[in-house]
Amino acid sequence: MDNYKFTSSVSDIISAFNARIAGDRSIDDYALFRDISSGINRPGGKPLFGRPLQWCAMMLDRWHKEFKTGRGDKELPVYDTLQRVSILMDSDLWAFETRNEARFKQLLFDNHRHLLNNYQLSIINYQLLSALHSFLIVSTPYLTPDEFLAYDAQIRCLSN
Repeated sequence: MDNYKFTSSVSDIISAFNARIAGDRSIDDYALFRDISSGINRPGGKPLFGRPLQWCAMMLDRWHKEFKTGRGDKELPVYDTLQRVSILMDSDLWAFETRNEARFKQLLFDNHRHLLNNYQLSIINYQLLSALHSFLIVSTPYLTPDEFLAYDAQIRCLSN
């Protein structure tokens, strides 16, 4: 399970989930969250309903509480901030925000937009670039097409 990445196999997702629950820290929580979330809606995703679905709901609740004001309630590494904000912006938050979901997501974007500009070349690695790109993708509704293309070009340039 070393350095778990996205997968399409339900059995691989379940194996990774079980390993993560057993304490395997090499499993990336964010990749696992996205795999479980997208896997639930795929044919053959039924095995993901029980404990994996509960884990996803618990993580989403935890991350929403951390960013309830639109900003994190504690200092996190940039990677974790980018991942959590991206997941929140990409998730259905009706259960948490009801009528305020769009406003909450706009606030998340406004409070974290600077991360698209303020990355340091000395700390850029694949993991951080991937998180930055995820944030850019979910930020598309809040950017002009020219802004999106400029940020995308910067990120692509850094990844080469």
